[in-house]
Parts: sequence; structure tokens; C-alpha cells
Amino acid sequence: MTNFDQQIDFEEKSANPDLGRLFGDPASHIGLIFWAGLSVIAWLITSDWLAGLAIAVLGFGWEFLATEEGPPVLPLAFTFQWMQVASGLFYFKLTGITFDTIEQSDWRPMLLIGLGVLTSLAIGGNIGLRLWRLPPDILIQRPSFAFSSRTLFALYILAVLFSGSIQRLAWDMPQLTQPLIVLSYCRFGLFYLILRRLIYPEFKYGWVTVLVAFEVIIGFSGFFAGFREALMLAALALLERFNRKEAGHWVMIVMVGVAIMVTGLFWTSIKVEFRTEIKDGTLSDSTHSRLIKISELSKTWLDRGWEGIQEDMHRMVDRIWAIYFPALAVARVPKDIPHSDGKIFGMALKHIVTPRLLFPNKPALISDSEMVREYAGVKVAGEDEDTSIAFGYAAESYVDFGLPLMFLPVLAYGVLIGAIYRRLLSLVMHRELAIALVTVIGWLGLYIFERSWAKTLGITLTMTAFLGMSVLMVDRFLFKKNLR
Repeated sequence: MTNFDQQIDFEEKSANPDLGRLFGDPASHIGLIFWAGLSVIAWLITSDWLAGLAIAVLGFGWEFLATEEGPPVLPLAFTFQWMQVASGLFYFKLTGITFDTIEQSDWRPMLLIGLGVLTSLAIGGNIGLRLWRLPPDILIQRPSFAFSSRTLFALYILAVLFSGSIQRLAWDMPQLTQPLIVLSYCRFGLFYLILRRLIYPEFKYGWVTVLVAFEVIIGFSGFFAGFREALMLAALALLERFNRKEAGHWVMIVMVGVAIMVTGLFWTSIKVEFRTEIKDGTLSDSTHSRLIKISELSKTWLDRGWEGIQEDMHRMVDRIWAIYFPALAVARVPKDIPHSDGKIFGMALKHIVTPRLLFPNKPALISDSEMVREYAGVKVAGEDEDTSIAFGYAAESYVDFGLPLMFLPVLAYGVLIGAIYRRLLSLVMHRELAIALVTVIGWLGLYIFERSWAKTLGITLTMTAFLGMSVLMVDRFLFKKNLR
């Protein structure tokens, strides 16, 4: 068997037409029955029909965003948004512990709106996925590997070494900020490709653990929660090759799930102190210095005991549940403040079609904190404090268009992300490059509920243009070279 044949064989044996679905054949409706049953159980346990509806919307997303090839990145990103809409409801109902969101806002209408936004997103994504069918030769005549394992690892090391410098350079060059930040995302794609090879056809548990731990440690040295992407990509790589009959696969999935929870709790506890020292300049830009500080903070965190961890859990859920400020805006618009008739969405589109490279004097985006102050009526920290309080694209859509027109731009964005996913998956010849590309774009473009329209559309289109075109050029070059 030739090397090319081996590459084809790799994909034929590993392809799974139902990777996005959790249970069974969609034709038999087993998945829908499962989610309907889970929805009823959630309603009965919480004594709240909203909880049942939330579970139904989650199942709707998993069924409608399923893809034929690659990991379930769109359903998982959808789930992360769902958590930002519904997590507080379940935490409150199951523990009895309340939040400012519950005590100081009429949160239920906004939660319903949020579920409507997610439903529109899933419908739009499904439409976008259907716009292009994958060619019938996708697994028969197309090679799997673009690089040797040695070359892939060397590229990953280079990406790790230079990604920090690229990001710092991006903020020093406003005209190229977005393209350079997108370029730094290549590291995530390479990381995913290496994980994919370590998991299939032979699961190298030790190397997978070492690689993920390395990325998580490096992620903690940044200002933001950089470890999150590494853990989510690890989860996606495991889900893509998941075999329910393999005990080791279950163990690794549980380990990644525990790691996501523990690192989230830890970051919730230490991020204020950690970021304050970075802003004040008492903590240097050195990765080594920052990791030493993280080590010191981890010891303090562990000494707090179970009560401290419970407090962190409450704070983490309160932070994830992105309903409070949008709920306040829903109560004020249009009762006290009129709808803006598409002003916010129009500004976002104008910002995207006028890149700073060609329009260096274009004004900066309005801070999210300003929108919170204007439409939610709350005085929050802003640019003067070097802070931005998230408002979110759902709240912006409501302020712009009101019900039910607010769901139309969400539906359109779902169509866009689904079409981009399917089109890139079809255009890129090497399957591992195609899957890594759409995994990175699908996750980073879809997983945040509280991101503004300008940032959501900007990052999606910039990644598609710069990262997508770069991968396509490399893919075509390597494919023609191999043919020769």
C-alpha cells in the first residue's frame, strides 16, 4: 500500500457521519427523543418550565449543527453560549443560592430572549451548512496529511515561541492588529493537529497529557484565560475520535472535564490580583515570572479549603451567566429609551468594511461599557479604568430592532458561520488542514454570547480572510507538489 493510500485509509476508518450528534441515527429520532426526555426531567427536578425549555434548546443546537466530518465544534461552541444564557437558572434552582441578577433584575424575559437567540443561531447554522454539500470524493481522492509529524511539531514549536511577540506587535500596529492576532491563532490549529495524531490511530495517553498540560501552563501566563482554548481543543480532539467501547477514552474525557472545571475555579479566584499586578507593572512580561506568581497563588488557593472553592464556584457561575445587564436593558427599552433602529449593527458593519489598514483615521469602536451605561442604566467601569464591561450581541440586537426583528441578524450570522464552515471544509484538499481550520474558526467565532456584533463579525471574517486564505495557499502548494 502506498503512502497516499495509507492517508486515504486513515480518513475512511476514522470518519464518522454523526460526530455532531450525541446519540443514534437522526433518521430514527433517537437523539430527539433523548433530548425531549431530558427536557421533561429538567422541568420536573427544577419545577420550572424554563429549565425544560433550556434543555430543549440545547438539544436543538446539537441536532441542527451536526456535521459529517471533524469534531462537533459547532455544537460545543453553541453549548458554551448556552451556558452563558442558562447556567445561572440551573445553579439557582438546584442549590437555592441566588445572584444579583435574580434579586435586582427581571431576568426571565431576557433568558427567554437568549434562548430565542440561540434557536435562531442553530437554525441559521443549519441553513448555512446545507448551502454546500461536501464533494463525494472528499474521503476517496483527497490526502489526509499535509506535513510529516516532525515538520508539524517543528511548526508548533515556532508558533509557541513567536505567538507572544506577534500579539504584542499587533497592539503596537493598529493598522494590522486584527490580521496579526489571527496569525497568532495558527498555534491553536497546529496544537489541534498534533493532538489528532496522538489520539488516532493509537492513543498515546502520556504524550496527550504532557502536551495539554504544557498549553494550559503557558495559557495561565497571559492576561486573559488563554488556557481555555487548549482544554476545549483537547476536548474536541477527543470527541472526534471518541470510541464508547474504549475505557481510556472515557477516562481522558473525564480528566479534561475536571481540568476545565478546576482551572475555571482557580482563574476565578486569582485573576483580579494577577491582572492588577500586570497593570501596575509589579509583575513583568516575562512568562517565567508570571508562572512563578501563578504557582504562589495556587498554593494560597488550595489552602482556602472547601468553603473557598464553593465561593469560587458561585463567583464563576455569576460571571458566566451573562444575563444581568441585558435584562436591565430589556426593562428600559423601549419603555424609557427608544430602539436605536439598527444603529449599533450598522456601526458594526461600517467598522468591518473599513479596515484600519486602508482607513487609518477611522474612529475607535464605542466601548461596551458605554452601551451598558446608556441602555442598562448602570454606572460601570470603562476605558478610564482600562476595563470594558460586556453587553453582548443579543442585547445589541434587542436595542436595535426589538422583538421579533432582533432574531433576523442572528439568523443571518448563523447562516454565515455555517456556510464558512462547510465551504472551507470543501475547498481545502488535505483533510487534516481542513478540519483544523474549521475547528479553530468555528470555535473562536461562535463560543461567546456576550461579545459585541463588531467583534463577533470582525473576528469571524478576519479569520476567514487571513487564516483561511493562508491555509488554502499552503494546501494548494503542497497538493500540487505531491501530485508532481
